[in-house]
Amino acid sequence: MEDEQELLKQQEDTEEEPQQTKKEIKQWKHSPLWLFAFFWCSIIFYECVARLIFGIPFWGIGLLFIALFSGAVALFATALCFLVPAKAGFVVSHVFMGLLMALYILQIFYYSIFNTLLSIFSMLHGGDALQYGDTIWTTLARVWPFIALIALPGVLYLFVCKRIAFSRSLKTTLIAAAAAILVQFIGIGSLFAAGTGFFSPYSYYYQMGEMTQSADKLGLLTTIRLDVQRYFFGAPDTPALVAPLPDEAAPIPTATPEPAPTPAATQGETPGQTQA
Repeated sequence: MEDEQELLKQQEDTEEEPQQTKKEIKQWKHSPLWLFAFFWCSIIFYECVARLIFGIPFWGIGLLFIALFSGAVALFATALCFLVPAKAGFVVSHVFMGLLMALYILQIFYYSIFNTLLSIFSMLHGGDALQYGDTIWTTLARVWPFIALIALPGVLYLFVCKRIAFSRSLKTTLIAAAAAILVQFIGIGSLFAAGTGFFSPYSYYYQMGEMTQSADKLGLLTTIRLDVQRYFFGAPDTPALVAPLPDEAAPIPTATPEPAPTPAATQGETPGQTQA
């Protein structure tokens, strides 16, 4: 009897083990949608932390363009993850999250030292950063809580990625890519709707501007993308902000006009002289 009971227990254990393993590796339905949502929320979270560091007002029109342009980036990254086989998509998603995390940490760290954002020109043509060794360690001790916040979505993704069912899907890729293009066009249309004057989101998107102010209006990720684009493909002409000075050669009007010459003077005769 005891042997039979032990056999029954072993059979029950063997039946429960596969169910437990299946439960542990159970993946979410609609994985592309979950992956996009995680990418999108991560970028918005990074932008909020950056605005806190840069001293930018949290509420403003910039949040609208952050939501739109970061949504387009998240959709494009999702399309790439499902364009390749499952293992490659898994790697691409981790690379994307790692690049985002490194990019925001670098900008926050640089701003905390120099009180400005790091442009692609400064990155490629700047001096040796090792000369600021003492400042780097002091800054690191001051901003490490914000760096920990930036690292939080990346750490969370290590657990979330196990629930994502990566697979090569042309349909998913096309839908995500089309949605990314649509959201990008909606964002550009919103730039025109918000106005095209100086210091508007439109002016910072299509014209040159200080990067911190651009991050306020468009978001840090869009500002970095535009900076790289302008460095490699050229910057558009920026209209003058002040009216041109008047021509120096032009005569200056006087308060009392000069008297007009008399007909006699124009004929070379002296006043009072008559012809013979």
